[in-house]
Amino acid sequence: MDFARPFNLLALLLVPAGVYLWWHRQRWEREARRRFAASFLWAQMGERPSFWPARLRPMFLLMAATLLVVAAARPQGEPILTEAVGEGLDLMLLIDVSTSMLATDTPKGNRLEMAKTLVEQLLSRLEADRVGITVFAGNAYVLCPFTLDYNAVLTFLQDLEPQSVREPGTRLGDAVRLAVKRFPEPAPDEHGRALVLLTDGEDHGSYPLAAAKLVQQRKIRLYALGLGSAEGSRILVGMDFWGNPVYKKYRGQEVITRLNETVLKQMAALTEGAYIPARTPQAVDLLLRELNKLQRRAVRSRAAARRRELFPVFVLAALMLLALDTALPLCRRRRH
Repeated sequence: MDFARPFNLLALLLVPAGVYLWWHRQRWEREARRRFAASFLWAQMGERPSFWPARLRPMFLLMAATLLVVAAARPQGEPILTEAVGEGLDLMLLIDVSTSMLATDTPKGNRLEMAKTLVEQLLSRLEADRVGITVFAGNAYVLCPFTLDYNAVLTFLQDLEPQSVREPGTRLGDAVRLAVKRFPEPAPDEHGRALVLLTDGEDHGSYPLAAAKLVQQRKIRLYALGLGSAEGSRILVGMDFWGNPVYKKYRGQEVITRLNETVLKQMAALTEGAYIPARTPQAVDLLLRELNKLQRRAVRSRAAARRRELFPVFVLAALMLLALDTALPLCRRRRH
C-alpha cells in the first residue's frame, strides 16, 4: 500500500500526545473524586462510575482520529495495469546529455534545459502517440521504454542531467543504433515511426551517418533538433570558491563547443526526415507539422492507469467508532 500524500502522516505524531492528555485527565479525575469523597460515600449517594464506557470513549475518539489522518494521506492499492490501443506514432526521443550540453548558448539557459523545455512542449500536444526516451553521452541507454503515460515520461525527464550517463564523450552514432533496436519490427505496409534527436551534433568517432542509413533501412524517419549556435559557447561546469563561473578546459585552454548542423542535416536527409534549429521559436510547431505527415499506425501500450483509492475504508471505520462513542453513556446511575 502506498500513500498519495504521505506528508499528511506526520499528523500521527499528535496521537501519542492525545494518549498522554487522556491518561493525565483520567488521573486528575480520580484524584479529584478521591479528594471530594471516599468511594463508599459515592456508593451511598447512589452513583457508581461505569468503568468501561468512561475508558472506551476516549479510546474510540483517538482511534477515529488516527484513521482519519491515515485517510487524509490517501492510501492506495496496487496499480491497475491497462492496455491502451489507438492510432498514433512511435516516437523515440534521443536526448544528448554529454558535457557539451551545459553550454549556455540557447534562449532557455543551457542546451540540456532547452531540450527538456522542447520535450515538455511536445508532450503537451500529443494524444495517442507512444513516447520513449533514450539518453546518451559516451554510451547510451534507454531511460524510458515506449509508453502512453506522458506523466511518467515527464518524471524521467525532470531528473535528466549530464551525470545521467557516467561515460564521458559523445557517441551519437551508437546512441542512434541503440534507439533503432527499441522499435518493434514493422509489417511491410506499416509506418508511423520516428526518431526525434535533440543534440548539438557533436560526435567522437561513432559514425552517425552510417547509423542514419540503418534508420532509413528500418523505415524510420529521423527528425533532428539542433541545440546551440554556430558561434559556439564555453561549457559552464561550476562555480569556484568566490562564486565565479568555472568553464571546461582542455590542455589549459577553455573548450568552445559549436552546433554541428551539417551532420544533423545529412542524417535527417538520409531518412527523409527534417532538420529543425531548436533556437527557432516555432521549433515544436515545425516538428509537429512534420510528424503529422506520417501515416499513423495502431499502437498499444501497457500502462498503470490508476490506483484503487483505499481512504473510504478508513473513513468508514472512523465513522463507526464515532457512532459507538455517541452510543456509550458516560456513567450509569443507580437509584435507591
